[in-house]
Amino acid sequence: MEIELQEIHDFIAAIPPFDRLQDDILNALTTAISIQYVRRGGDIPADKDTPPTLHILRQGAIAMYSGKDNLMGMLGEGDICTSFCAADVMPDFYVKATEDTLLYSIPCDQLSKLVEQDESVLHFIRHSAAQRLKEAVSDMQEQSSSNLLHTYAGDICRGELVTASPDISIQDGARLMSEHGVSSLILMEGSSPAGLVTDRDIRKRCVATGLPVDNPMHKIMTRKITSLNASESLFDALLVMTRNQVHHLPVFDDSGLKGIITTTDIMRQEGLSAVHLTSTIRKAESLEALVEASKMLPRIQLQLTNMGADLRHVGFAVTAVTCAITRRLIELAEIQLGPSPVPYAWIAAGSQARREQTSHSDQDNGLIISDKLQPGDDEWFESLARFVNDGLDACGYIYCPGDVMASNPKWRQTVSTWQGYFEKWIEQPEPMALMLSSIFFDLRVIHGKE
Repeated sequence: MEIELQEIHDFIAAIPPFDRLQDDILNALTTAISIQYVRRGGDIPADKDTPPTLHILRQGAIAMYSGKDNLMGMLGEGDICTSFCAADVMPDFYVKATEDTLLYSIPCDQLSKLVEQDESVLHFIRHSAAQRLKEAVSDMQEQSSSNLLHTYAGDICRGELVTASPDISIQDGARLMSEHGVSSLILMEGSSPAGLVTDRDIRKRCVATGLPVDNPMHKIMTRKITSLNASESLFDALLVMTRNQVHHLPVFDDSGLKGIITTTDIMRQEGLSAVHLTSTIRKAESLEALVEASKMLPRIQLQLTNMGADLRHVGFAVTAVTCAITRRLIELAEIQLGPSPVPYAWIAAGSQARREQTSHSDQDNGLIISDKLQPGDDEWFESLARFVNDGLDACGYIYCPGDVMASNPKWRQTVSTWQGYFEKWIEQPEPMALMLSSIFFDLRVIHGKE
């Protein structure tokens, strides 16, 4: 098979539902595919007389609309647009590229003939993503116990607000928390919060370190407080907690500090949540435990959709879980390998960097390593990369079909090498540079020295 066809074959072979096709059908599908390049803002298809076509996104992003600017959904790398193949496609349905986009395309009728023996693939082709999601939700019969989108943070701050001075001793502060039955204490300087202390802070920063309890609370308090406005929803609170890995959120309104909401408060409103899952992930002691935890992610995605969450909310929640799994894998690897020989940053690119993931996203990641890297040091980073990439694959985040992963030496480089990459992509915008730019110009540090 020619190199170009092999690249197409390998890419679609890793994407459901085509990953279940027999080799001969997959080879025929590869040969039948055409490649389209659509500039940002361009229509898909460009010609309205084009027969109904299925599109697989190789690079870029598209937005799907009905009527005048009514956004129905967005798709990114590795996603499949089946909407033109659906039997009930709306007459005012249209698609636009939101980035420079590379598509693998095949007419729906031709594809149906190729896969006519596989009912599950035919069902995928002939039903829109919204229909499939609706059917899955119906099958699982998962109805939310409450609507976090319409419950506001200020509504559940009904308990007593317990505050103290930053100079109160750790022992007296802990006694105050016990007397009032709370798990956190806001430390105030006048009318302004100076910091927050939780049960966990007392355990980790005082008891575990042997710090005498007559020290003032400000020695162990968290000074940079993550907070929420009383008018924001509990769904917003869930996202903030998940993204920042915190369990206590001070809530403010126009008059000042109103109270604190905790993970437990949200759990009372909603039994299954990304906050709960990320907490489970952080405590996982093995890859097997992470794999079990990751199996909950599709259920959470379905539940959020059933609650009425929009694409942004779902993307943020799912990506937060992905980042938690990645961080825990890195921590488990460091336990096995020992400390890193030089500082580094594990980076995510593409949809994970944009916080736009779904429960079936592939991997796009790399390692930026200090220029102090010495000969032989890369053996440690290669082991780290393989452990994390293999672990993510085991958790359902398939290997990147284009091998854009830290296990590829090309994407496991020093700061100066990465700087050279970016300079070349910008100064010599050839087709490959444009494709790599569409991945790496979205960049976020997941773990390490930001």
